[in-house]
Amino acid sequence: SDNGRCLESGGCECFEGFAGERCEMCSAGEYGECDMKSRCNATVTCSDHGRCMGDGSCECLDGYMGEFCDICPDGSYGPDCRTAECSWDTTCSQNGRCLDDGSCACFEGFGGVKCDICEGNLQGDECEAMCDSNVTCSMNGRCLSDTRCECFEENAGAACEECSPGRYGESCTDPEDFCRWDTTCAGHGRCMGDGSCEC
Repeated sequence: SDNGRCLESGGCECFEGFAGERCEMCSAGEYGECDMKSRCNATVTCSDHGRCMGDGSCECLDGYMGEFCDICPDGSYGPDCRTAECSWDTTCSQNGRCLDDGSCACFEGFGGVKCDICEGNLQGDECEAMCDSNVTCSMNGRCLSDTRCECFEENAGAACEECSPGRYGESCTDPEDFCRWDTTCAGHGRCMGDGSCEC
């Protein structure tokens, strides 16, 4: 079991801390990974919340649980396993649920310690996506209910920030022949959507 070496007789000679026919268990006074030289220490091994047993295990005090008495039961949290002082309507601002440790797990769209701020570009009491036609759609379209833009005829792009094919100029109202590579760009460049040349 990698805890000793094989003898010619077929038996095992166990390394220090291990015992058993195949060195599969801890020798007396050892526990855990069979390398703990001292007896169980209630302060360290049992997190000061339990009593050490002879085999190195912990018997937890009321209000604590786990192998090392370091886990609080549901509804309590912290080093002293206090009862959780968290409520969804006050602590989590009605925008999240309380966790066993007294913190909040915010609902989608909400953030912050108390779930009282909107994440990302969300706004309003319900932290919803708000669309402002002048900003979101670059003043070249109108907002749809799901924050997408419906662009005016001469505009294109997700935020209506580009000219539609065949349109040029600052407001995308100039016709296709407004910018010509052979005349406007002197035959040495390419016409851009705003009527300028890229050489």
